[in-house]
Amino acid sequence: MSRSVRRALAPCILIALVALVMSGCSAATKATQPQSLNSTESNEAAGQVGILMYAAGTPNAAPSSLVAGRASLFAGQPDTRPQVVAAETTITNGNVTWTLAVHWFDAADQVQAIYDPLTTVRMHTDSRGTGSVTTTNGSATLGAAGSFDTRGVEAAQTELTTNGTQADTLSYTLQGPSGSITVLGLCDGVLTNVVETKPVAAHYPSSGMGTWLIDVTRHFEAGAGSVVEHYTATVVVTFNGTHLVPLVVNNTYHYTLDLDTGHVTQAVS
Repeated sequence: MSRSVRRALAPCILIALVALVMSGCSAATKATQPQSLNSTESNEAAGQVGILMYAAGTPNAAPSSLVAGRASLFAGQPDTRPQVVAAETTITNGNVTWTLAVHWFDAADQVQAIYDPLTTVRMHTDSRGTGSVTTTNGSATLGAAGSFDTRGVEAAQTELTTNGTQADTLSYTLQGPSGSITVLGLCDGVLTNVVETKPVAAHYPSSGMGTWLIDVTRHFEAGAGSVVEHYTATVVVTFNGTHLVPLVVNNTYHYTLDLDTGHVTQAVS
């Protein structure tokens, strides 16, 4: 995982979502179907991707310790001894638990029983993550499943390149002065040519993109009635070698995402 295995989901993100969502809802008695994204929906979609990336890390949920037995391998210092690494493991990232199935491949694309720093060229990781976070405003539950291919894992290479897909479910309930909102987000993500310089714990991804297709249903309940809203959005993150990366919703709304905290802010035009 880029920047190593990160902390729990950020409570501040959910607090920000309370203000974003509540500001865009009022009591009603019938369901609505937005035909285009408004700023409140865009803010929510951007915040959800921030939560997902903060929970899982970038670009995938396979920590660098699985690639090699010693950090020196990531520093490009050759080691002629094969490293025995578990093919399946469980790690905890804050309140999110990830179960990883890892497989190694040589240059002929043959499966290897163990990682060899001289001959292993690709790592395939299937990951599943579940967890939750609770704040004074409500709680969020995350479910995720992903499949990633990472090349450049041999000791002689100085960069890792990751491609993969991930399907996530994010649900939470927020309490506000006028009522409550229950949100369900279904997110399909694709990572494309995400490049990281070794040692990955000391660098941010230098290039590549992450694209998420998000399908959101939210139910606002108040004393005067309720409203159910549904919308879809496309969120694109472009990596640039720093912890502050551009995030764009529907090619229209521009934000900055902090990879260290998951915090999303509107970009200054």
